[in-house]
Amino acid sequence: MTTYIYGLVDPETGEMRYVGKSNNPKVRYQYHLADKNTNPHKTAWISGLSKRGLKPNLVILEETTQKQWEERERYWIKRYRDEGAPLVNILEGGACFPVKILIESWNELISPFLNDAELATFSELPEETQKDICWQTAMGGMTESWVGIRQRGGDPAVEFSVEKRYLKTRDTARSLLTLHGT
Repeated sequence: MTTYIYGLVDPETGEMRYVGKSNNPKVRYQYHLADKNTNPHKTAWISGLSKRGLKPNLVILEETTQKQWEERERYWIKRYRDEGAPLVNILEGGACFPVKILIESWNELISPFLNDAELATFSELPEETQKDICWQTAMGGMTESWVGIRQRGGDPAVEFSVEKRYLKTRDTARSLLTLHGT
């Protein structure tokens, strides 16, 4: 079965801003436009465009196979990063674990789920504890994303709920923060 490595390009600058994989890039593109919780950097970028009446441009980088997509997605992310593209990807690509996180700090990943006071407490924790909380919440919550549900064989049309996923992740993050922060 053919799958696609695609990119989202900034319509103002022509810069590649996001690289992903999808069996149906047009459907995945619509999901990116609607998603407000999975990746705060991508959300902020798309929201900024939207406020100016713009949308990212969808480009197909290559067609590949189900067996090769992970390596190809990692290739394209690395290529654009090496060229200096301001990508908003959180991960280095592919669904294999362990994965490399492409963020400056763990605060960036957890910030959509905590208020300012909770984020301040989180910032004071040792980095290893911050990492553990993020893996159990923000990263773990990705299994409940549209893509994550499909990858584990579920039906996203039935199972996916932005509100359910967000609230569950937020509640877990807060309880772990209380456990580690006090």
